[in-house]
Amino acid sequence: MRLSLFLILFFVTSQVFAQKIILLHTNDHHGAFAASAEGDHGLAQQATLVKEIREEARKSGATVILLSAGDINTGPPESNLFQARPDFEAMNMMGFDAMALGNHEFDRPFTVLQEQQRISNFQFLASNIVGADGKPTFTPYIIKEAGGKKIAIIGYTTPDTPKITPTANTEGLRFLDPSDSSRDLVRRLRRENDMVIALSHLGYFPNESHGANAPGDETLARRTPEIDVIVGGHTHTEMPEPVRVGNALIVQANESGRFVGRMDIDLSSGKPLMENYRLIPVKGYAEDRAVKSLLQPYLDEGSKKFSTVVGRATAGFEENRSVIVASERPVGNFVAESQRLAVGADISLARGKSMRAGFPEGDIRLKNLLTLNPLGHVIVTAELHGADVWRFAEAAKKTMMTPGNRPYFGQGFNIEIENDVIKSISLNGTPIPKTPTGKYKVSTTDAIVDMIEEFRFLRDNPTFTNTGIEDVQAMQKYLERSPTLDANSLRHATFEPLTPRGRCMREGINSLLRKNR
Repeated sequence: MRLSLFLILFFVTSQVFAQKIILLHTNDHHGAFAASAEGDHGLAQQATLVKEIREEARKSGATVILLSAGDINTGPPESNLFQARPDFEAMNMMGFDAMALGNHEFDRPFTVLQEQQRISNFQFLASNIVGADGKPTFTPYIIKEAGGKKIAIIGYTTPDTPKITPTANTEGLRFLDPSDSSRDLVRRLRRENDMVIALSHLGYFPNESHGANAPGDETLARRTPEIDVIVGGHTHTEMPEPVRVGNALIVQANESGRFVGRMDIDLSSGKPLMENYRLIPVKGYAEDRAVKSLLQPYLDEGSKKFSTVVGRATAGFEENRSVIVASERPVGNFVAESQRLAVGADISLARGKSMRAGFPEGDIRLKNLLTLNPLGHVIVTAELHGADVWRFAEAAKKTMMTPGNRPYFGQGFNIEIENDVIKSISLNGTPIPKTPTGKYKVSTTDAIVDMIEEFRFLRDNPTFTNTGIEDVQAMQKYLERSPTLDANSLRHATFEPLTPRGRCMREGINSLLRKNR
């Protein structure tokens, strides 16, 4: 009798523990597979953290679910060189269960994404991406089990993707409204399963304040109340605590694998109950030997390729991305001027948002250039008359004078602005009339023309040319002519006040920032 009672108690207790989930999540990895100099990220360190939690779960009988909310691609040159293969192989070793497709998964041709899915032991999820036939292009959802309980995990990708990635890479795909496209599916998953997790690359916008961006996680939660937890990405938001919106708990874990989010969930009562949540810093964890061994050959090959010294820099080029988009900086002017000179243009335009990080005083290595502009955009040109140069400048003002972005022009091109209106444009001190006269060679990148509607008129110009020269190649050519970069020579002011009371473009940016707060 006592033995029977013991067995019954043991069975019941073990079932309760088996119905507990440890949900682990990361997002916006962006190629950060290697350990950083600060030790605050790296997949070998992350693997140790995950392994410790898996051992804890093994002892307690809990089930671990490990998820990524997307944007594995596009980051350090070592990852870009191998098209994120080291990242996906390490994720295989760590036992990821699923990943939401992020917009940066479409930075490269679709065939690259297909190969990444082929080598991955986990599913790429996206319920709101369909082909011309209206059928899902990727796996919409997966089902996981924990002690007889079923957990549905459904993926979402931002509908903004076609606007912010090269057009050719999303050709034939439609990115649907997340809530509208999945409402019936989510309701069915709710009926058939004990828990519904949204694995979302939509972004977290507090109070649904997404502005020009596509609706994010809060909108999804309000419009799809059957979802229990939204594991988010895209906005790189560090959320120490979940945010409850309607019935859903929303979480996100910063970026680059600096944190692993952990949520402990009890399913034994028939309803998901969160027991605790925290963001666990990766910093301080030793590197897992097996994962480090996997990644080291990629690092070694990258080091050989990217360690070449291509020039030197004075102080003043150290800025990070947030500084580059906030005010005119020498490193941004360097990018724009290098593109202008590489193709012999009169006027060049580079986008601050595409620039990731400057470089310290001293030797400039190829890796520094690839880190500054990691996306490998190609320079395009067209010959415009004066009125179209004005259209070009207006497009830059409209689309890049926004929070988190900034236009950079090459030397000699000046714009005068008053009350947020362009009043005059000049090249090397000579005014450019707003008339169909004159001929000016302008340059920008294929990404700007493809992704920003206001610039697509350039493609219709009969002189439009894809030069085949990548932005990094342009920077190398600049350094071949001028091996030492001097910050003082690259402090040209593109945007000048019209009058003492007028406002330059920088002040226009500040005005827009105030309006969007």
